[in-house]
Amino acid sequence: MGADDAPMFRSFLLVSRSEYCVTVKNCGTSERRQRQSFGPAVYASLSSTARIACPIIAYPEPNIIWFKDKFPLELSDRITFSDGILSIEDVKDEDAGVYRCEASNQFPVQIDGPEQSFVVKLDQELRIGDGYAWMLPLAIILIILLLLFLIIFTCQRCTKYKADQYNVADRERALHNDQVPLKNSV
Repeated sequence: MGADDAPMFRSFLLVSRSEYCVTVKNCGTSERRQRQSFGPAVYASLSSTARIACPIIAYPEPNIIWFKDKFPLELSDRITFSDGILSIEDVKDEDAGVYRCEASNQFPVQIDGPEQSFVVKLDQELRIGDGYAWMLPLAIILIILLLLFLIIFTCQRCTKYKADQYNVADRERALHNDQVPLKNSV
């Protein structure tokens, strides 16, 4: 195989962040290439705006389709997509679910070769929660710290009391030095 016969790659489709573990790049067969991954969960509170990123970088420009729970998502005034981010305004309970960003494009893997289709699917779960859900774990941690402080303080006081109580020699010496009569003496 000479230098003129070597495959030359010029197009790609990949997910831009390494934590998603998906890359489709320079695949050299004529079959359709498809990769799927599950991204990190996205959290939103009721009545807020949820933003779900579709971190796809591709050339030629990919066709991006959004799905919710495996059904195509209809964009509206409340649900918009721009600059790689799906925005859902005024989040409701029914907005919770698995959102899929599906990017596809076609390009020849070798110069002057046939075009091949490439698809990348990235699933991300949108979880809806109360805006104050973080307060319960914080309150539990504070209560545990307060109890720990109380236990340590009580143990120190008990240890000091017991040490004072069992030091009979020092107590006797103090009584004799002060010439204080014992209570039970006649």
